Amino acid sequence: MIFFLFVFPDCQMFLKKKFSLLVQNVKNIDPIIDDLVDLHAESVANVRAKSTDQEKMRKLLEQLLKVVLFTHQISSML
Repeated sequence: MIFFLFVFPDCQMFLKKKFSLLVQNVKNIDPIIDDLVDLHAESVANVRAKSTDQEKMRKLLEQLLKVVLFTHQISSML
């Protein structure tokens, strides 16, 4: 999944535009988290610690946006 984020340059814009829609409508977060093997264990724990699906999705998207931004900054340095 994270590889998917890096392949498409519009990913950050997509996640920002659809942030609210994704938070409101994605209901089963745990399988998504399970598939994100590249996400740091602490980030995964922070997402799983949230009590509602909306809180989990919000935290997950925040973490993914950080990863996308960081990767973009690193790639622009190379």
